[in-house]
Amino acid sequence: VISDRTNIITFARITQSSFAALAGILALATLLGFADATFVAVYATMVGLVAAAHHPVRTSLTPRLVEREDIPSAIKFSVLNFNSSRLIGPAIGGMVISVAGITAAAALVFLFMLPVQFITPRLKPREQAAGPPHLRFFYALIEGAQVAWATPVIPAAIVMSGVNSMVARGAMEMLPAVAGGQFAKDAAGLGIVTAVAGAGALVASFSQLLQTGHVPTMLKRAAQATLVACVAVIGLGQTGVWEVALLYLFVIGFCATQVGASLQAVLQMRIDDRFRGRIMSLWTAITIGGTAVGTVLVGALIEVFGFRLGFGLAGGAGVFILMALHAFRRQRSRTKDV
Repeated sequence: VISDRTNIITFARITQSSFAALAGILALATLLGFADATFVAVYATMVGLVAAAHHPVRTSLTPRLVEREDIPSAIKFSVLNFNSSRLIGPAIGGMVISVAGITAAAALVFLFMLPVQFITPRLKPREQAAGPPHLRFFYALIEGAQVAWATPVIPAAIVMSGVNSMVARGAMEMLPAVAGGQFAKDAAGLGIVTAVAGAGALVASFSQLLQTGHVPTMLKRAAQATLVACVAVIGLGQTGVWEVALLYLFVIGFCATQVGASLQAVLQMRIDDRFRGRIMSLWTAITIGGTAVGTVLVGALIEVFGFRLGFGLAGGAGVFILMALHAFRRQRSRTKDV
């Protein structure tokens, strides 16, 4: 709601400044020696709050920098940038920490955030169309949910995002358990599975640049990738061969990113600028919250039933939900035709 009502450039600068301030606080805390467990817990909470505020700003700003017909291309480059940074950033951070320590790494993050404050004000997003008077916060939130439900493809996209987050990304959060528990590998094995899943995500990001199509095509592509990811999660639990498990993890990483990129483009093309922040916030809550919930559920299933049945139940549930969604959409389409 806030990102829909405020000047998006100003809000982006606030969240970016908050990230820089948090990095500076971490540098000082580690330098002065008071970064204990309590500090880390509070710090992680603050990072999560700032990230939650920044994500709808980031996803709302990009489409407003280009014409509507160019939104899919902008989203593709945004996804490529995001997934590349997720792989490259931790690697650079790890090297800096190993050589110079946490204080230096946090200080480096702070310095890297400074140029953003000079770049962001120079961006020229498209102005929002005039709309009705502002509603109260809660009613504005409800209005965004109503618009999302009334737009034909958005409910399906959100359901698929939830399945992708809970099943595919939830399974990927189990990588330490897969490496150490399922295959009895050491830290090197964990590094391998993490790299393989990340490589799948990166390949999917690059492949987005080569993919074309309108909303129905992108939605169908996302549904197929979600189904393949669920099947790969089932396969991951059934195999006892390390190399085959790595192949499944590559497929899961690829499909999870393919789904996220395709569905984000679908949503961005269907959303009016006046509701972009609210609907993308809902999508963010589903994707991030779904991953957290999926991690707990998949972990619980593995704990109770073991890897084979645990991954099988998680993937099977995802397939069932996708089948139910497909049947619902077909029935809804037939009802409209009548």
